[in-house]
Amino acid sequence: MDNPQETQTLPKNRQISPKIVLFVLIIVAVAVVGYYWVERQKNQIPSITPPVSQKPLSRIINVEGGGLPLNLSKDIVLEKDVQVLQGYYTRPFPYNKELTMYQVQSSFRFVSKNGPDENFVSYSKYLKANGWQITGSIDKKETKRLTAIKGPDQLNVTIDISPLSKETVVGLFNIHIGLYSALNKVQTE
Repeated sequence: MDNPQETQTLPKNRQISPKIVLFVLIIVAVAVVGYYWVERQKNQIPSITPPVSQKPLSRIINVEGGGLPLNLSKDIVLEKDVQVLQGYYTRPFPYNKELTMYQVQSSFRFVSKNGPDENFVSYSKYLKANGWQITGSIDKKETKRLTAIKGPDQLNVTIDISPLSKETVVGLFNIHIGLYSALNKVQTE
């Protein structure tokens, strides 16, 4: 048995089958190819996070002292000495050459001394008398809505009864859309 040409073989129960070796090699190859494919896909997916340097298109400005927000018609129906709940508008940032349109939103909410039905009739008459085209309305017992357009403006009037105080709350929400080219290029606040 001291013959150098003799090779030792493992007992049959300890031999590695060529099928097992082939299977392990295939698993390793699939893992390597999969890893490189995933890395390649990561580089091809565009980022959905906006650039940090991107400026917002507008800013919110609260109206002090219960005054009406910008772009809300000064002749709109309002009672005297109302409790103002909210008054604000958005103002576009100075001229943006990348955009063609801008939008100003105005919101004004107050507690009305009149009931929902009285307010609904009053605002319906105001809109019709002042050239607004009423495009939608809801007239339910405790919730009333009017939607109207006039030129570049869309006005929404909401009339609700507060579930807590049981008072009538009127909301006026106006959206004005305009061209940036018509907007004053130098805006100050």
